[in-house]
Amino acid sequence: MKARDKYIITGVVLTVLLIIFLHFMPLFDLKMTSSYQNNLINYLKDDFTLVIAFILSVGLIVFGLIKKD
Repeated sequence: MKARDKYIITGVVLTVLLIIFLHFMPLFDLKMTSSYQNNLINYLKDDFTLVIAFILSVGLIVFGLIKKD
């Protein structure tokens, strides 16, 4: 397994985990008064940590694609 493959696999796994985490996040502790999508959108607007984590995981995939071994 080449180093670039490790970057791509790590990026894909992190991206999938973030998507799963975001899917279940409104069920944990968000306001349950409005709809599911509105809560998720409001949560994402307020939390820059998840946005940064998503950008970094996609960046790992891109870095793995352009890295030369």
